[in-house]
Amino acid sequence: MALPLAVADTSVLIHLHHLGLLEYLSHLYSGVLVPSPVRTEFLRRDKNGARELALNVLTTRGLFTRCDDYDSNEVDLLRTLKMKGAEAEALSQLKKQNADVLLIDEKIGRSVAERERRSVKGTIGILASFSRLEFVEYFPAVERLRKELSFRISDEVVREALEKTGEGFGG
Repeated sequence: MALPLAVADTSVLIHLHHLGLLEYLSHLYSGVLVPSPVRTEFLRRDKNGARELALNVLTTRGLFTRCDDYDSNEVDLLRTLKMKGAEAEALSQLKKQNADVLLIDEKIGRSVAERERRSVKGTIGILASFSRLEFVEYFPAVERLRKELSFRISDEVVREALEKTGEGFGG
């Protein structure tokens, strides 16, 4: 079975990069489309050039692909729903590129995509999948995001994401 094609929003990329897990997306997705505003946001606070290096390496390897052909009218409409530019363009690209899943954490973007019957996966869901594949220890990774990046997520959502991967809750 072929792996799905994803479109990424910024927060997921930042979180996975922080944990050193971006390259593992290749085990879940055939490719990750990265719109221009997402690339810009991702590189915004790149103090030591590590994010730029990761973006370039993963683009060269073919996992990440730039996608900049979006529907400007749709992006404008999505922005009226209080979606940020990067989120709105990522959702527009999902439709335009006929991609399978939107990688996004923000509530508004997730709810709009789900209303349109689009598949959505956030950082926590990806970490749960990585845990199932034994690439990361789930709970320590979540705690690192909470402590080091002030990542806000309820314990209930953390448990639910792990349960959805088929592992159940183990502490």
